[in-house]
Amino acid sequence: MTLDAKAAIINAKATVEGVDNLGFSLVKNREDVVYTLVLTILEHFSGRFTNQYETIRSLLNDLRCRHLGEFRWYKDTYLSRVMELFKNGLEFWKAKFIDGLPSLFAERTAWFNNLPKQRACQEANTYFY
Repeated sequence: MTLDAKAAIINAKATVEGVDNLGFSLVKNREDVVYTLVLTILEHFSGRFTNQYETIRSLLNDLRCRHLGEFRWYKDTYLSRVMELFKNGLEFWKAKFIDGLPSLFAERTAWFNNLPKQRACQEANTYFY
């Protein structure tokens, strides 16, 4: 860690005032070294957690299932990441899941989803695999 980063942690000041969880008033420009130090340690070991949704979106864009032997891993990983997002119920994520499958399997799934007799199932947001 550079000397400037260390000095920034030691000289950290809180810019908001309010009330803490015990009911004591918090003044503006108070020393906030402990909070800043804990956040710095967390960011060092777990990466930047303040913008986790952009990280999840970029991970989902690169996720692929190369062959059907990886399907269970792909499905579990994809669904767990999508459920962490704020807008996880969009149709985009379902289409993205199908696009990540092997090409022949994805084409067959898309063909089944376009059959006229199965429109009722599509309206209920289900897909055939």
